Amino acid sequence: MRLRIIIICAVILAFCLWLLLHHRPSPQKGEPVVIATNQQLQSQPPKMQTAQNSSPQSLPSPQVKTPRPPLTTNEIRERIMADWQKPIDFYGKVIDENSNPVENASISFQWSGFSDQQFSAATNSDADGLFSLRGKTGQSLRVSINKEGYYNSRKDTTDFEYSLGPDIYSPEEWNPVVFHLHKKGTPEPLMRLAGAMLGPRQYRLDTKGTPTDISFYTGKRTPQGEGQFRVQYWMATPQDPQQRQFDWRCQVTVPGGGLQATTEEFPFNAPEKVYQESIEIDSDTNSWTYMPEETFYVHLADSKYGRVKFSLNCSSNPFFGVETLINPSGSKNLEYEKYLPGNIMVDQSAP
Repeated sequence: MRLRIIIICAVILAFCLWLLLHHRPSPQKGEPVVIATNQQLQSQPPKMQTAQNSSPQSLPSPQVKTPRPPLTTNEIRERIMADWQKPIDFYGKVIDENSNPVENASISFQWSGFSDQQFSAATNSDADGLFSLRGKTGQSLRVSINKEGYYNSRKDTTDFEYSLGPDIYSPEEWNPVVFHLHKKGTPEPLMRLAGAMLGPRQYRLDTKGTPTDISFYTGKRTPQGEGQFRVQYWMATPQDPQQRQFDWRCQVTVPGGGLQATTEEFPFNAPEKVYQESIEIDSDTNSWTYMPEETFYVHLADSKYGRVKFSLNCSSNPFFGVETLINPSGSKNLEYEKYLPGNIMVDQSAP
């Protein structure tokens, strides 16, 4: 009996072992089935999942601009009329050389209208030097300032554009345009040196710094040390003959006296001091020019005062020009009146 039970148990155990060795679990839903083969599997690109019953997205149609029709003759005329009929208002102020207001200065206005029509008006400055023009129309405006006993400044802007220009003027009553007048003094007889056409008197130079001395009283070249004005010029020879800019320098000297540069528009009163015997001018790479101009007050060795307008032509054949006014009385007054009796014109023959 015991042997029979043992045999039955052994059979059951053997059956269970066979099931464990030969039974394979079936794949779950959604899991990939791997099949072992002797051939190498080829990778295939994944397929994009597309939504069913979907239609392709529609792109917006490009907007086509309708070309603007050309302007008609009347439209062109209206635009031109509009440009030539801009509102014109203007506010100005007149002051003297000491920034004091100038009363009762004569103001003249001229402005243009359509088809070159010209209009004008006039007024006077008030006690504060103020004046204005209002309620006019046009394209541009010119303003002229005058007063008896005063010089006009050439540095002031006198033309103003209200349309059709790069710089359109915008009037501001609180910020008037300032005009400058310079009160005339009492001119004295002066000695003038100038060229044949009353331009600069010209003298040749070399490029090696050889001194060129001249006399303000005769206009002639003089031996070194005998004139009132000396100029020396040096120029570096350009390596390239086509080179337009080159290094140069110039020295201006008043032997036994001195000179002082000025930028005054009305250089009428020579300073008493702060003169130096020589001033050097040289080329500047940032503002290079071949014809610099300077104005100097001069105090000469014989104690006379004057002013010199000096110009220099920088080249391989250099020359300089001068226009001078000297007060022979020794006064520092350099205000010049062309037709004043007693003026002296230096000989204008060739130096």
